Amino acid sequence: MTARSKTSPRLPAGLSPAEEARWWDDHRDYWDAVETPDERIDPSRVRRTKPINLRLPVDMIDQLKHEAARRALPYQTLIRMWLKERLDAETPERGR
Repeated sequence: MTARSKTSPRLPAGLSPAEEARWWDDHRDYWDAVETPDERIDPSRVRRTKPINLRLPVDMIDQLKHEAARRALPYQTLIRMWLKERLDAETPERGR
């Protein structure tokens, strides 16, 4: 969705949630529906995943969670990133 022209009314600052809801109800035409086709993603670009179970020491998981939080990431994403980096370093021809 895209905003209408610059002459469209602007959402006033400092509204309570109820006031903002009323404002949107009164300005239903503020947003234009844009007809865009669905994006098709080539199946070869989608990487298949498979869940695994991996037992790790509790203190290691706590460290991973702490480091992931510091980077604003889920800890499992951080684990995947680090594993990928290590695999790329070990097998540079396959990592690219």
